[in-house]
Amino acid sequence: MQEINRSHSRKKIAITISVVVALIVAGGAAAYYLSRTSSQSKNDNVSTPNNTVDYGAATDEQKKAGEDAKKDFIERTEGESETPTQSSDSSSVSVSSVNQSGATLSIRTVISVQTAGSCKLTLSMSGQADIVRTTDVQDMGSYATCKGFDIDTSSMAKGLWKISLYFSGDAPGAVATDTVEVR
Repeated sequence: MQEINRSHSRKKIAITISVVVALIVAGGAAAYYLSRTSSQSKNDNVSTPNNTVDYGAATDEQKKAGEDAKKDFIERTEGESETPTQSSDSSSVSVSSVNQSGATLSIRTVISVQTAGSCKLTLSMSGQADIVRTTDVQDMGSYATCKGFDIDTSSMAKGLWKISLYFSGDAPGAVATDTVEVR
């Protein structure tokens, strides 16, 4: 009888050990699987920012888009003509944008001809001293621009100011006027 109990207890021990080993193996496999899927989902959630800058060479599509934008701009500033006037008989200057951001007034221009020269900006308001700035002309390929005017408005009176822009250079001079509300 003891022999039966011993073989029976050996079977119980063998089964218990087998169950424990199987649980350890299953637990290890489950832990491995969970750690792999967890790290994969972390990698899936990590995304590259959408606003990255590619500093590589421009693609043909980007070059064409740039040329199209330049052509559209020139057409808008020059009326119906496809290209700016290149005649030495005439030139024009226009104020292309006036923006105030905080205490800075930014004024940008377009000159209809490729040329060298200078730009003189005068801001005037009745009862106030004129504000005068000068800058060089920058050739942009098929047109030119004054290099830009950024004026500190902290010492300017609030209200409507007259913008007078004078271009002089290799091409005949030109004048543009506009107004800006200084806030």
